[in-house]
Amino acid sequence: MEYQEEFESLSDTGVLQQVEDAGYPFVSLCIEFPEDNYSEYFSLNLEFFEDLDMGSLTEMIGKQVTFEYDGEVDLALFELVYGDKHLLDSNMDLNGPDIHQITGRLSNAEAPTEGDLPNEIYVVTEEEITYEFLSFITPEIVEANGQIVTAYFEERPNYQILSLEIPE
Repeated sequence: MEYQEEFESLSDTGVLQQVEDAGYPFVSLCIEFPEDNYSEYFSLNLEFFEDLDMGSLTEMIGKQVTFEYDGEVDLALFELVYGDKHLLDSNMDLNGPDIHQITGRLSNAEAPTEGDLPNEIYVVTEEEITYEFLSFITPEIVEANGQIVTAYFEERPNYQILSLEIPE
């Protein structure tokens, strides 16, 4: 069984606060929900929206937008511990309120990462739940492949906008 949280498609209305280039064709939008007193970031793929570009999105800042979105939870790996060795050397406080910890067998880390994109690695718990992480694989991580490790991570929502309109 794989650990994965996905969201059904949802609709909402909020105020567009910020537009940031996230590497073409992606744009990051910060949308505020004043009645709930919080903001959230959403990803938008410009290739799916013929009438939108950075200029038109920037003009929408401060305006109310209605949108449909879906998403999933990404697992942000902060540290892997094998025995008494910290394999990622993150120097983070691993006891924070949003930090999760699991222990299981590390896999898919047979060789160090080549190139500039991270690899998928897995930690499978005793209950046979597979947690997938993106990480640059170092020689130290390769040494721990197939062994029992403890992973420290945070769950981060990743929302994608499916439709966007400005109410008149």
